Amino acid sequence: MVLFTDIITYLNRKPKSYLIALGIILLILIGIIHYMEAVMTKGELSFSIFYLLPIFFVSWYVNLRAGIIFSLICAIVWETIDFMTGPAYSHPLIPYWNTTVRLGFFLVVSSMLSRIKIITSKLSMNVEQLRQEMAKRRRAQQAFNEQKDKFLSVLIHDLKGPLMPVMGFTKRLIDGKVKSEKDIMINLKTILSSSQELLKTIEITSKDLKEKLALESFNPGEADLRDILLSVVMRFMPELENKGIEIIINNKSREGWNDLEKVVFKADPYQLKTLVENLIGNAIKYAERTIKVELNKNDSCLRFAISDDGPGIPEKYHDKIFEEYFQVPGSKKGTGIGLYSVKKTVENHNGKIVVHSSSGRGASFQITFPC
Repeated sequence: MVLFTDIITYLNRKPKSYLIALGIILLILIGIIHYMEAVMTKGELSFSIFYLLPIFFVSWYVNLRAGIIFSLICAIVWETIDFMTGPAYSHPLIPYWNTTVRLGFFLVVSSMLSRIKIITSKLSMNVEQLRQEMAKRRRAQQAFNEQKDKFLSVLIHDLKGPLMPVMGFTKRLIDGKVKSEKDIMINLKTILSSSQELLKTIEITSKDLKEKLALESFNPGEADLRDILLSVVMRFMPELENKGIEIIINNKSREGWNDLEKVVFKADPYQLKTLVENLIGNAIKYAERTIKVELNKNDSCLRFAISDDGPGIPEKYHDKIFEEYFQVPGSKKGTGIGLYSVKKTVENHNGKIVVHSSSGRGASFQITFPC
């Protein structure tokens, strides 16, 4: 079996001229043997199966055209040998009839072989493509599992961090190791602070997982991206003011936002709001002083872009940041679901998202939606 496979592989690698030469040699050998048999037995033995060998060889390994030519040659060789060694026919047209029938038989076989080879080649290509696709999916699944495990590890660490002080200071209070009211108050404030941090981590994770589930349901309707943007920005305003970050929309500061034109198009309002929250939230997380937003619409598309002046994203991570649970090494704490959610929302709306960023030069996310 291994030898047969090696022979097939060897023949497939050879040029057509080499294969045609082998076919000719095979045909000559069969013709010589046929002639010797006809001389000795007067044509008592059938030789049709042997003539199929060179026809099969060139039809399979070369092409249909070569198979047709060899079919014609085989029919002529056979008839020539019959003419030279065979008995006289009862009618002069009989040898021509025999040659025509043999040629027709050879042509049918050659055509079928060539067609089978084409189908087999296509099936082999499809099988190879399927194998490559399966390997690609296995690698993607492996990468996903690694990111998920990393996400769970980080989540457990984030939950465990604030929980330890809660348990430690609570135990101190129960054991009576804290005597003064001042120390008791300090311990209680530490417990409260750690509990709030723990609750915040749970809420953020719960929110991101809820957003991920919401991506499976797409309910398009009339949505005003301007109103959604302003409502999200106003919700983040206390955090923006605390960090001293200014948001500029279409080159207008907060005082000019009321003059912004409505941007209405067909979209899922909930998914759109989630997209804006994630992009604005990310920009606030990394911006130093300024966040710029561009929002405009023409007859064919809607363009929405958010840029910050933060540390930026290394170019090698531009494709990976949209993968589920992926976080850029050294980035600020998150779940790795936000940008994945953004990408899925853009895809649900048949849009496109592009990242422009480099280390130390801020990041810009540019989204285009068809109108």
